[in-house]
Amino acid sequence: MFLILPLLVYCQNSYSNSNISQTDITEGNITSISILDKITAKVIKLDIPINTVFYYKEIEIKPKKCFIKNILSNNLNAFSNLEINKKIADNSYIFLFDGWFFKSRPGLNSFEHPIYDIWLNSCKRSLDVISVGNLKKIP
Repeated sequence: MFLILPLLVYCQNSYSNSNISQTDITEGNITSISILDKITAKVIKLDIPINTVFYYKEIEIKPKKCFIKNILSNNLNAFSNLEINKKIADNSYIFLFDGWFFKSRPGLNSFEHPIYDIWLNSCKRSLDVISVGNLKKIP
């Protein structure tokens, strides 16, 4: 009995201390995504600042929010809210997707497109946010 009680107290304290770091959520200001063009089989990686718009061919991508859960866990728990629209013939855009992408569960988003596949690489917290003028528009 005297041997088991200290062991239980030790296990309970170490378990409760490990849960403290798992609840840390940090908001990022840059969403890092990859786009696969299924026709050309090319993958491009982009770092897009939050609330800016990036155009890739006929798609418009706007990250709205980006979060990192437990920043010390190698960014495996990143998630981002993206709005994706498609340019149509009269130079207006139609809605394709508005929802969450998860780094650890790439199949959970419902973005389906016959030509493009998009997935989240990471969410970054940077003091030096890239200006919109530095983003390249890819033809």
